[in-house]
Amino acid sequence: MQVSWNAPLEKVLDKCLENLPFSYAIEEHSVIIRRKEKSVAEKIISLFIPKITVKGVVKVQQKTLGGVSILVERTRQISRTKEDGSFFIEGLEKEDVLVVSYIGYQQQKIRVGDVDGVINIELKLSTNVLDEVRVLAYGQKTSQRTNTGSTVSIDAAVLEKTPTSDPIAALQGRAAGLLITNNSGLPGAQVSVQIRGINTLNLDGKARMPLYIVDGVPFTSSSIAGLTNLGILTNGSSESPFKSIDPNSIANIEVLKDADATAIYGARGANGVILITTKRGKAGQIQIGADVYASIAKIPHYIDMLNTEQYLDMRRQAAINDGIEITEDAFPDLTKWSQTKYTNWQKEFFDKTALTQNAELNITGGSNQTRFLLGGGYRNEKTVYNTMDGLKSGNIRFNADHNSKDNKLNLALTLSYSGDKNTAIALDPVSFYALPPNYSLYNEDGSLNWAVPNPIASSLSKMESKSKSAITNFVGSYKVLPDLTLKASVGYTDLRIRQMMLTPIAAQDPKSSNPQGYTYYANNKNNSFTFEPQADYVLHRGNSTFRALLGGTYIDNKSSNYALNAYGYTDDVLLGNVSAAQRSDTTQLASQYRFLSAFTRIGYEYQNELFVNATLRRDGSSRFAPGKQFGDFWSLGAAWIFTERQWMKSAMPFLSMGKLRASYGLSGNDNIGDYSYFVNYEKTFNKYQGTGLFPKNLFNSDYQWEENKKFEAAIELGFLNDAVMLTVNYYRNRSGNQLVAYPLASQVGVGNVNQNMDAKIQNSGWEFILNTSQIKHKDFSWTSSFNLSVGRNKLLSFPDLENSSYKDLYAIGKSLSLFWGFDFQKIDPQTGKPVYRDVDGNGTIEYPNDFVPLSNLLPTFYGGFTNNFSYKRFDLDIFLSFKKSGRNSILNLSPGATLDNQPVEVLDRWQSPQNPGSRIAYTTDGALIYTYNSSLATAFNNSYIRLSNISLGYNFSEKQAGKLGMKNLRVYAMGNNLFTLTNYPGFDPETGVSMPTLRSFTFGLKTTF
Repeated sequence: MQVSWNAPLEKVLDKCLENLPFSYAIEEHSVIIRRKEKSVAEKIISLFIPKITVKGVVKVQQKTLGGVSILVERTRQISRTKEDGSFFIEGLEKEDVLVVSYIGYQQQKIRVGDVDGVINIELKLSTNVLDEVRVLAYGQKTSQRTNTGSTVSIDAAVLEKTPTSDPIAALQGRAAGLLITNNSGLPGAQVSVQIRGINTLNLDGKARMPLYIVDGVPFTSSSIAGLTNLGILTNGSSESPFKSIDPNSIANIEVLKDADATAIYGARGANGVILITTKRGKAGQIQIGADVYASIAKIPHYIDMLNTEQYLDMRRQAAINDGIEITEDAFPDLTKWSQTKYTNWQKEFFDKTALTQNAELNITGGSNQTRFLLGGGYRNEKTVYNTMDGLKSGNIRFNADHNSKDNKLNLALTLSYSGDKNTAIALDPVSFYALPPNYSLYNEDGSLNWAVPNPIASSLSKMESKSKSAITNFVGSYKVLPDLTLKASVGYTDLRIRQMMLTPIAAQDPKSSNPQGYTYYANNKNNSFTFEPQADYVLHRGNSTFRALLGGTYIDNKSSNYALNAYGYTDDVLLGNVSAAQRSDTTQLASQYRFLSAFTRIGYEYQNELFVNATLRRDGSSRFAPGKQFGDFWSLGAAWIFTERQWMKSAMPFLSMGKLRASYGLSGNDNIGDYSYFVNYEKTFNKYQGTGLFPKNLFNSDYQWEENKKFEAAIELGFLNDAVMLTVNYYRNRSGNQLVAYPLASQVGVGNVNQNMDAKIQNSGWEFILNTSQIKHKDFSWTSSFNLSVGRNKLLSFPDLENSSYKDLYAIGKSLSLFWGFDFQKIDPQTGKPVYRDVDGNGTIEYPNDFVPLSNLLPTFYGGFTNNFSYKRFDLDIFLSFKKSGRNSILNLSPGATLDNQPVEVLDRWQSPQNPGSRIAYTTDGALIYTYNSSLATAFNNSYIRLSNISLGYNFSEKQAGKLGMKNLRVYAMGNNLFTLTNYPGFDPETGVSMPTLRSFTFGLKTTF
């Protein structure tokens, strides 16, 4: 359409509104556009147009479906199917179009003139991301199209692309706002999880973790292991409790982020919520499914270290630079050891191939009324340094669903049990990579060489860790009225772990003071009972739908920890016999946590266009003193699909879907530990005049709930019939009334006191999600998914921070996760020594006066990019993950100061004023090395782009599979952690110089009989 700018306004408007159901009026300086009203003649004619009545039944897989929405496009009137799937609509015209929709199924449009008055509609599962089912709190279901909250869904197809024992690790880079960091590549190691930043000053890891719900039952997110960092794992990592959940048993994982999605969980949802839903039985003939694969894995990258000649030159030059005499005691590497021997200790011990074997078997079937699934799995995972020991795990699971013929009664039972055994002593490259290249682990007589701490000594110890996990859940619901359903859920979890470690005399330095054997035993338990009654009311009136959920939660969590330490074994043969120990100490702790809540969620929906939800919850926690135990939390969320308006469709024809949504609410946090408001006592192990008791904490009955206020605004846009979907989220979360264990001076006699602090933390950021379907053809398809999270965490206020115990940990206006150190300026070109900023101006560089925040340890942005291709029976998936960080990962450099080899970065050192280099001169000065490594001088940027996964599969035809006695057959190959683009010189930009995430290749097959 072309209109001259010099044309009269009336002509322009006539042309713009041509063939559209709008009229206009010009009043003074305003143009008013209205929907055209029918003329009197048109109204008279319409009286004589015969009206049409349409009736029918909506089914899914031959099963009737109630509650299906049927919209008349012309009038915007909505009808819904009854419980038997039937519907009846009067007053229709021949040209009317009916839009049939239901969560999780493809939307269908039916022209009234094309049917004879009776319609039998069969809904099909939706392939449009907008209509995929989203599971919300307490089993509520929605879709992205109708959701008022911020959630991300990851289905089984994604989890299957990562052959890991921990399903949470498979989410890395897959969901916007979800930051997952690998801490160790050892089997069973737990990852760190953050949803939209750090919300609390509390340094306890549990206080910063999201809430996990598995099949409707709360699941502990922290390890109950007692040997963490002593024998099982290293580098501050811990055993993941999620290794008890078989990734292949999971149907879907939902990540709930904003107030609208999480406030219904009240105090437990302050850090976000992760819902894990396992696969369930399907109606039909009994089928047996199997999935078997094997993986081989190796360390993908090693640190470039000095060779023997370079190492010896470094040690020698360091002594010369500092005027130190080279003696046999101080420099055995220069005087006693071979001057030509070279050993790459990284590859000597960690260049083996780790083998993993995994097998899954399940049986499923049943009728439309009763369905079941029985399955189990086995996994055997080795390490790159020990091909005999490793992590072995197995699981068995059963679930059943039953509904009455009239669909009023619904019952669901879920049972799962898993166990694992870890016998691999945790060796880590961090203890090996810096060994001198001419060092020998053994002396000539075969004994261990203790010139440096011998890293293989720990392998002489014996370690065993056995854990068990059981999850049970029963849900029953009954529709007492057409609009009212009563429901009750009962859940129970039981986690147990038994650990043992025997350390012989042979594993200790004989030069130490009277080395003796010692043993450690631990038996820890955690169980939780949950009861949740609910009433769900749904009322359809005209174009409006009202929903109300009323319920309560009761949780009773009990934990116990038993530990036995035995010391003073003089003979390694007697290890394990506690009576042979000279001394033994036992510790037995028990705690109970109770949680009682009432909640309601009220929703309103208008014409499948406007959605409003309000949530109110009152929580009571046993972690607070009487009078402080209860807190109130709430949220309000709304969404408007503006493209449902006809005038918007006309104004923006390029949009197939447009939606605005926003939410605001208050959640809380009670993660302060059990019984902490009154004085707890622990027994002493120093048996002077008998065993005594000492106070563990101070009495304080005044502290109360931490509060987190969450705001979010978002826009969701669809283009090209939703082939391109863009979501942009902005969030701002502010938490206050900080609940912390405030550190105290040692003179007080206890380490801390629990209290609230008037400090405020803000997490804000943007999230971008782009899903595209570039090609969708019978033989070839290509879809992509991209997510990007840009977040900022900062401390807004902290009264009297400078005079508090946190002054060297936090800074106003900066992130809660900071790297503190000396502010390195340069290398002195005359001396080769580092120069730092003298913060207090006293002429001396010292701690803490010159310690300042240098770098933010949280990433600037992170995300992932997935491409899915299919060609006939082949499918190919490629997944990239990325993270942008600052210069914050330290690679300790001590060039010449100790019996440690160094990365090749030290070669660019200061040698003279004429040859200054970029690194300090070789030196034996330990104090100088300390300040140097406490600055950004040895820090590297650990940003990366990683080719995380490539998966290639082939699906055999039914005929080909049938010849082998199978219903279907798929073979596949996967590569994980294939390539990492980074400037970080360590093993891995996430794990640093500790065990990295391994590069693995997996080959498997999946079949159904």
